[in-house]
Amino acid sequence: MDDKAQLNTKTIGIVGANGQVGSEVALYLSLMPGVRVVAICRSELGSTILRRCGLECRHGNVEDESQCQELLAGCDLVVDFSLPKGSAIDIRSASRALVTNAIRHAPPGATYVYVSSIMALGMKDRSQRLRYHLFPHSIYGAWKRYSERLARKCAARVRRPIFILRLGDVHGHLQSISIALLEKIRDEIALVPNGYSYTVFAYSVAEALASIAYGRERPGTYMLVSEPGFSWKEILEVYS
Repeated sequence: MDDKAQLNTKTIGIVGANGQVGSEVALYLSLMPGVRVVAICRSELGSTILRRCGLECRHGNVEDESQCQELLAGCDLVVDFSLPKGSAIDIRSASRALVTNAIRHAPPGATYVYVSSIMALGMKDRSQRLRYHLFPHSIYGAWKRYSERLARKCAARVRRPIFILRLGDVHGHLQSISIALLEKIRDEIALVPNGYSYTVFAYSVAEALASIAYGRERPGTYMLVSEPGFSWKEILEVYS
């Protein structure tokens, strides 16, 4: 790579790169020109596939303030795909540490992206209508809404540009929702809901992050779904 190309390259750090969505998005980003991907995983075991595919990986815990700055060093864009596990209290505590550390200790001038979900609107898990609810109807939605608020407050304190990306149902080669749909397809009549789905493909998420890294988007909260949208019928046809 020549010097000019290196100057134009944007480094995107993926926190939680060993997760389903994070790993597929990281792999797509690594194929895009002008993008350097840094996959941040807790352990070498979690990064096995990514390392086998040639991605640069860093290992450590962003929740640990003493490790955070080194893990995020050199990143122009820090993207949080992390998905803490445990009790509701444990999840909230881990989210608070992850979000605040990533925002505070990212390199000066770096942009932060919190990967949220359309469930932050507060619908029930199986709701077909996308609308805002004052009180979330699921624990997952309540956690995502809490993390969004926390991220906005922390970013405002340190004047760091922030994007909130509320993902729809993410489809892709590594996504469980896609694999499950493939397994359910039969050579028979299927009944599907009428209207548009709220799906997005992993490659589209990668495109959005590359666009953010290059300063083509304005900070804010975005619903990330395919545009034009896929109908439920079209999604089924894709996998058929």
